[in-house]
Amino acid sequence: MSAGRLAPAVLAALSVALGSACRDAEPMRRTEHTRPAVTSSALAPAPGGSAACAPGLAAPCERACDAGDDRACELLTAMYLRGDGVPRSDAQAAALNRRLCEQGRRYFCPTFAFVLAEGRGMPADRARARELFVATCAADATACSEYGHLYATGTGVARDLELGHLLLDLACRAGEARACDDLRHFTPAPTPPG
Repeated sequence: MSAGRLAPAVLAALSVALGSACRDAEPMRRTEHTRPAVTSSALAPAPGGSAACAPGLAAPCERACDAGDDRACELLTAMYLRGDGVPRSDAQAAALNRRLCEQGRRYFCPTFAFVLAEGRGMPADRARARELFVATCAADATACSEYGHLYATGTGVARDLELGHLLLDLACRAGEARACDDLRHFTPAPTPPG
């Protein structure tokens, strides 16, 4: 199992950002396991970190995020996606996750890869997204499992069994048991010879 987990607020905000398709879709089996609060030291607040960071308070969250507090970064992402205390901006959320991923905070890379794949807040680049998922899913196998489930079921995104299967397989190989279970249900159609 990976050390990291996105906060429930980020998943809820992603659902809002994905639009009514998520709200109107039949509830996913995953909602029961939607990422619990983080207890891992992988996302521990930086010294003097997020004490003032709270929903709707962007400035303290930005400072805490810049100081290395991953929980503050997650909360800031959710605020951008919802427009909570800041103007709603997929572009700001995308830029934040891109910056964090490129700075080596690999826990944020699967979310950045999802943004790239969907073109939310930046131009879509599925080839780069796929490379990034492959390179970083082990950093957050649960995120890859959940994104794989979204693609495999077509919940809130265009159904893509091939990408869904890839993400579920990567997450399963990284020890995410739910991804292994999902792999038994979602198998991409064989590609015809040609």
